[in-house]
Amino acid sequence: MKLEDAKKRFIQIWGTVGVDWGINRTMAQIHALLLVSSAALSTEQVMAALGISRGNANMNLRELDPMMKMLNQLSVETSDSTDRSKELQNFKNLVGEIL
Repeated sequence: MKLEDAKKRFIQIWGTVGVDWGINRTMAQIHALLLVSSAALSTEQVMAALGISRGNANMNLRELDPMMKMLNQLSVETSDSTDRSKELQNFKNLVGEIL
């Protein structure tokens, strides 16, 4: 499987998992897209990658922004904690294995 195909598959699966967790499918897909992207994405890039409208992209990105900031802060705060740091690294490795 090529990397781009694996990324697309991961985004689809993450969207399905998100629905199972009670999260909007598009929001989960945007989250997955951001996770697998090597650089920051514009709204237009998110729209093109997922085939969604500007309104849908903007609404979900606004809702995701506080969560992403919280996750980044958690990552910074736990970098001193060996146990939490290992848990975070294990999660990152798991995501890497999926790709």
